[in-house]
Amino acid sequence: MRGQDSRTEFQSSVSSAAVGTETGSVIIIKAPLITVADRAQIFTSSTAILSGRAGDVTLDGGHVTIDSGGRGTSSTSGNAPGGTVTIQAADSLTIASTGSVSANTSGDGDAGKVFIRTPTLLMQGGSITGFSGLVDTSTNAILPNRGRAGSIDIAVRNAALSRGATIRNDTFSNGEGGSITITATESFQVTGSTLGSSTLGAGNAGPISVSAPSMMLADEAFVTANSSGAGRAGTVILQAAGLILTNGTQIDSSTTGIGQGGMVTIHATEQVQLTGRNTKGDPSQITAFTGGSGAAGQISITTPMLSLEKGAIFTNTGASGPAGSITVNANQLALTDGALISSRGVDSSIGDAGNVNLQVKGLSSSQSSTVSSEAKQGAGGNVSITAGNIRLSDGTTILGKTTGSKDAGSITLTSASDILMQKTTVTTSAEQASGGGIKLTAPNTIFIADSILTSSVKGQVGSNGGNISIDPVAVASQNSQISATANASAGGNINVVASGTVLVSPTSVLDASARPAGVSGSVKIDAPIQVLGGTLVPLKVSYSQAALSGDRCAADPQGRFSSFVQTGRDGVPHPMRSAISGSSVNRRDSFRRLLN
Repeated sequence: MRGQDSRTEFQSSVSSAAVGTETGSVIIIKAPLITVADRAQIFTSSTAILSGRAGDVTLDGGHVTIDSGGRGTSSTSGNAPGGTVTIQAADSLTIASTGSVSANTSGDGDAGKVFIRTPTLLMQGGSITGFSGLVDTSTNAILPNRGRAGSIDIAVRNAALSRGATIRNDTFSNGEGGSITITATESFQVTGSTLGSSTLGAGNAGPISVSAPSMMLADEAFVTANSSGAGRAGTVILQAAGLILTNGTQIDSSTTGIGQGGMVTIHATEQVQLTGRNTKGDPSQITAFTGGSGAAGQISITTPMLSLEKGAIFTNTGASGPAGSITVNANQLALTDGALISSRGVDSSIGDAGNVNLQVKGLSSSQSSTVSSEAKQGAGGNVSITAGNIRLSDGTTILGKTTGSKDAGSITLTSASDILMQKTTVTTSAEQASGGGIKLTAPNTIFIADSILTSSVKGQVGSNGGNISIDPVAVASQNSQISATANASAGGNINVVASGTVLVSPTSVLDASARPAGVSGSVKIDAPIQVLGGTLVPLKVSYSQAALSGDRCAADPQGRFSSFVQTGRDGVPHPMRSAISGSSVNRRDSFRRLLN
């Protein structure tokens, strides 16, 4: 079916309108090949205040194509609900150019649903939409209505969106937004296209849920749930085996009004990967933002492997609403090449920053990347990294900061094995308030090389510095600075407690001082073996060649016999009231290997 006749101004259409209180007629088209193109229309409607429900639209074919302004839609502007638009394509559904499928309401009646079932959904441009509301085009004012937007339900084997394709469900007024649910049994791919849910009024935006074994979002693809009014933004839920975001793709939940932001939840059974930037230099990112009084949404990611190469995960506040928290649960975390995980305030915001909590069962590594919670006028959030092993290197920054009158958050690094820091900065700072503490805990070794650990406050009396606590079996600081400083208030304390060895090189500094108007903190080191201002080097040992007899231990004719006698150890006496074990000797050997 094609659109406008060249000889007339009429468009090709198949339509049904509800009259009186009766339900409108349904439209069913069945054929192996169905094409709706060139502005052709298939639609049902309910327009009068007292009219009945709009009829349903059903396209049932093998290959279904909606192209070049063709559309299939059901709408209501009265009190009665709209009809359901159903497309069942046994082979494929193609929506291209400006083709569209929609269900909407501009009245008090609820919009109908969009229901799509096909093995292959191919969108090359075009749109699938649902909405509730009406905007006065002369004033851009939102006209009141109570009708709810309908749901969009898509089930496919494979789906691919490209060339600016759009799947959206929005509410402009008091009616609730509808949900978007996409289930793919094999793959879901979005390239340079949008999947969105929004509210401009008092109604809450609908949730977005996508499930597919293989999911790729590429080339500035955009998945968004946002609120610009009093209603809450929708949630975004992505479930996959593998999820890849590349070349400036963004997954976002945001609010710019009094409505709350929605939560972004990602669950992948194999991996989540963020990589690449777009042509403007923007990284692939997962974000939650507030530009109003509503709180930003939270971000939660659960996967065996989370990898960010230039990628970013952050929650922002640009106003009075607080930024959301970030939670990662992974078996392995890899941050490289300027990756960012942060909850922060931007511009002159007064909202609090959120917490950043990274829970990693295995290795958590960071190279040239940043993990932070930073606030402007609000309070800083806490940064916590708990992992089987922690490695930070090559310009990595772990930061807790506030520039306002509220306190900075704390930083906690907890490893089930070792913590290795090379060319790394771990800092809490407060310009006007108290600084947060820094705590490093590991059962084995904490090695700090060419790095900075500092808790700093620059405020007046009452703005105290945070404490720095380091608690391993063995700790080494080489060419590093560990400081807890203050301006006119009390500086923090530095406590190093090791059950084995503490080694501080001559080029390392431990400083808990304050300026003359302030009170200096203390530096306390508690360990059985302390080497302060020196360097451990391997002992020069030469071993004698043993000559053992193959005979059994037995007396010879002269009465002499072989023997083995256990004696005390030679060398430097061990400190009194303490024990020595083979494990402590091995730890000292490991330090020699680290430092030489």
